[in-house]
Amino acid sequence: MLRGGLASSPGFWEGRMRHQIQQKRSAVGGVNDHMKPRYKPRIRLRFPVTFISGARVGKGQVLDLTLPGCLIESPVEIEDGQSLQLELFLPGLRFPVSVTLGVVRWTQGKRFGVEFIKMHESQQRILQRFVVQHCADGSTSKNSMPS
Repeated sequence: MLRGGLASSPGFWEGRMRHQIQQKRSAVGGVNDHMKPRYKPRIRLRFPVTFISGARVGKGQVLDLTLPGCLIESPVEIEDGQSLQLELFLPGLRFPVSVTLGVVRWTQGKRFGVEFIKMHESQQRILQRFVVQHCADGSTSKNSMPS
């Protein structure tokens, strides 16, 4: 048994376990290298999104949504670390939800993950209500629109 040093600290073993779990998930396709493990429910939906980066405007489809971000599919080429403004056209709402600042955290082909960094408080409340409602409805795995 090791005494003292790094191996005896609880954080060391927690980190090793987390790493081993992530490796196993990656091997079976649960979490790939550029995606963080899920820490919030993921709502699988399909709805339009418009995004702006500098002078460029792009359109795409949100494929899933969490409170901290979303997965977007778009023919527009996007890079890791790119800043975006987004308009989310959530099903059942008359007006889009605005994200003042989102950051692209990973890209893979025509898909990319965006973390919501800055939103007006009223927009956050609308998004939170939407997510809670869809989690309660059990719609975390069905599409709201046909593919």
